[in-house]
Amino acid sequence: MQVNVTEILIALVGLMFTGVVIPLVRAAFVWLKERTQNEALMSAMEEALMVADSVVAGLGANVVDGLKEKNEDGKLTAQEAKEVMEAAIGQFLCDLSNRSLEVIENNADDVAEYIANLIESRLALSKK
Repeated sequence: MQVNVTEILIALVGLMFTGVVIPLVRAAFVWLKERTQNEALMSAMEEALMVADSVVAGLGANVVDGLKEKNEDGKLTAQEAKEVMEAAIGQFLCDLSNRSLEVIENNADDVAEYIANLIESRLALSKK
């Protein structure tokens, strides 16, 4: 029986390739996919914060102040507050990029609630 070194080397390379290289390549692709998804989510959240701040500032200067001046006590009624929030959400959705909205939709349980909470929190921060 003659041992063929070439056949042995081919077998060893095949075993190494299937046992080491392929799992490493798969792990690298999984890591890259997760990193890309995390970066997309962080980017979408940063954009959402900037858009929410812009919407809050714009509506505060253009709508809310005018409504407050009309009321004797200088406060919004419950109906006015609801209308302002609806306007804020609408403006937010118009200003946010489609890509960021898609990322948020894929990661938030309730997009409408997320947007409303984000706007309310940015409004609270702007009052400080």
